[in-house]
Amino acid sequence: VTVAAKYYAGGPLPNADVAWRVTTTAGSFTPPNRRDFTFGTWVPWWEYEGRYERPDIASFAAQTDSAGRHVLRIDLDGGGRPLATNVRAEASVQDVNRQTWTSAATLLVHPASVYVGLKTDRYFVDRGQPLPVDLVVADLDGKAVAGRPVEVRAERLDWKQQRSEWKEVVVERQDCPVTSSAGTSRCTFTTKEGGTYRVTARVTDAEGRPNESEIRRWVSGGRVRPSETVAMQHLTLIPNKEQYRSGDVAEILVVPPFAPAGGLLTLRRSGLLRTER
Repeated sequence: VTVAAKYYAGGPLPNADVAWRVTTTAGSFTPPNRRDFTFGTWVPWWEYEGRYERPDIASFAAQTDSAGRHVLRIDLDGGGRPLATNVRAEASVQDVNRQTWTSAATLLVHPASVYVGLKTDRYFVDRGQPLPVDLVVADLDGKAVAGRPVEVRAERLDWKQQRSEWKEVVVERQDCPVTSSAGTSRCTFTTKEGGTYRVTARVTDAEGRPNESEIRRWVSGGRVRPSETVAMQHLTLIPNKEQYRSGDVAEILVVPPFAPAGGLLTLRRSGLLRTER
């Protein structure tokens, strides 16, 4: 990444102090014409507000050369999970009058030359029903890539107490290795127990670089995180899909913080329509 400092008249600003600030955050990328699939880590749209991830920040000090330029090399070592990443490089240059000017550039770093996407018809199924998951492998232009081995696994998560703290742990795993095709491929998982299921798919490109996507789906009848305090607990409503047309029937999975329990359902549209216990 190069910063070039010049005077208004056009001459270079040599030997000027440069303060670099490089910020790395989680990025997102969906290949063209593939918006019906999830690429990267899926976040429930009803829980997205309030989520915050702390960025990684690095700072460097330098000086411009005789041409008023300085080059910062950023090594993309691929550390961490193989997901799309945003890298923002910001340079602040101080002139002879101790005034500071700042400019920045943002890069989208792809973990590999191919992406794997996941989708399901529903966000939840009843216990005992199969959970089908469709997947596609596409390049950066959205074209399907056939012949790439894909590791797909479904993990059932449950709450376990570890060192006086409740954590979500994997209690059951199902593997489904497939080979990508020119269309979509499918894995079907069994749901003998209710709860949260985490589905992960991983593919590598021709140079061995991995790419990963992850979604969560729910099966009725699972446990929720136990509460040992008197704080207000959350009631989660999970729809079977995101969008509906006139005449569709919406199904909603109610995940209460305790059971058995009674509830009051209220339907509103331009006012109160009806209530139901």
